Amino acid sequence: MGAPARIRVDHAIIGCRDLAASSARLEAAGLRVVPGGDHPGRGTSNALIGLANGYLELIAYARPEETGPGAVRNSRVAELVTGAEAWVGFVLHADDMAHATSLLAGAPGIGAIAGRDADRRTPSGDLLRWTSAMGQEWEFGTDAPFLITWPDGSPSLDATAGDLVAVVVNSPEGRLPEILRRCGHAPRSEAGGAAFWDLDGGPTLITVADGRAAGVVGAALRRPDAAPADVGPDDVAWLLGRPSTGAVTFTPRGGVEWVTT
Repeated sequence: MGAPARIRVDHAIIGCRDLAASSARLEAAGLRVVPGGDHPGRGTSNALIGLANGYLELIAYARPEETGPGAVRNSRVAELVTGAEAWVGFVLHADDMAHATSLLAGAPGIGAIAGRDADRRTPSGDLLRWTSAMGQEWEFGTDAPFLITWPDGSPSLDATAGDLVAVVVNSPEGRLPEILRRCGHAPRSEAGGAAFWDLDGGPTLITVADGRAAGVVGAALRRPDAAPADVGPDDVAWLLGRPSTGAVTFTPRGGVEWVTT
C-alpha cells in the first residue's frame, strides 16, 4: 500500500433550517459564531465556529432556486433537518490529496473519487479557496467523509477557543473504518463496541456500529478554561443512549461538553 495518508478531522457539519436563528442559539451557548458566506450555485450558506484544532460548520440550504453544480446534492441538507438542527456530515483534512485519493479509489461504498477546486467570498470580501474530493456515492448524512485541503491555510482555527476533543460517527456497515484503514491507520484502542482513532493530530475520531442511521452522532468540546479531558467507552455508551432532540444541545460530562442534535 505504501506510505499512509496523513489525514485528520477538519470539521463537523450541523445542518439547520434558519442560519441566523441557529447562529444566535450557539452564540447564546457561549460559542463564537462567525458568518461564513454563500456557496454560489449550490444553494447553501454557512457560519463557522472556530476551535483550536478544528471547527464546527453550520450550513443551511437557503436558495433552492439555484441549479448549479452541487445544488441537488446540497438539497439533501434540507431533507435531513427535520427540526431546528441536525448533524449532516464531517470532513477529513488530507495533507496530500492525491495520495489519499489514490488509496481510497475503488473502496466499497466509495468507488471513483472526483476532486475539484472551489471558492467563496467571505462577508469581508476575502476570497476563500479550498480543494475537496469525494466518492461518487457521497452525500450528506452518511458515515463517509469528504476530503479537503486549504491552499492558504484553514480559515477557521481559533487558538483562543476550546478544542474539538472527539467526533463520534455511526458506521453500521463498517465503511468509515475501511476508509481509515485504506489510508494506513489503525485504531488506538477498541472497547465497548467503539474504536478510537487518533489519526494525524486533531480530534479523536470514534467509530461505532449502532442500529441507527449512519452518520455523525455527536461531538465533544473542551471549553478554553477547562482542564484537558479525554473520552472513553462509557461516554460513548451514554451518547448512544440519548434520544434525538432535533436541536443542538450542550451537555457537560466528564470534563467535556457534548454537542448533540
